[in-house]
Amino acid sequence: MNNSLGATVNTADTVNTADTVNTADTVNTADTADTAEGSKEDVTVKSTQKLAEQGDAKAQSLLGYMYANGHGVPQDDSQAVKWFRKAAEQGLAKAQYNLGVAYSRGQGVPKNKVVAYALFNLAAAKGVNLATTTQSELVKELSSQEISEGKTLSSQLFDSGSLVPIEVYLHQK
Repeated sequence: MNNSLGATVNTADTVNTADTVNTADTVNTADTADTAEGSKEDVTVKSTQKLAEQGDAKAQSLLGYMYANGHGVPQDDSQAVKWFRKAAEQGLAKAQYNLGVAYSRGQGVPKNKVVAYALFNLAAAKGVNLATTTQSELVKELSSQEISEGKTLSSQLFDSGSLVPIEVYLHQK
């Protein structure tokens, strides 16, 4: 099943965001048995939410996925971006890719293909193969000036180790 951020679910208990990003190693949600409090899904959401709030990057990325797809929570692109951003800030490549998808489509954030390009470049450098493919497709839509800006922003992201250069870039525009 695809969502508006391009995420899919593989029903073999693995979650693939953006068609290839496997988050099966993402979060151990401990006890997912049915309880008097709620279903397995309720327990998984609560466990994931708790870990995400405690700063676990993989849980943050998974929670972003859950919001992007409406799995166990109402579908909400803004919440998806919030959690992808938190995980991306901690260096999680899968979240950087998914945040790039959000920027490329303007879902949960204003559309900005230069920022998307830079995030795809960051994720690709960390081994997210789909980021390379997606970036190659995006380049077809960018001017040479936008590509140059994307490369500069990519360098700033690599050098800083944070997403702050994105905020600086967006405020300059």
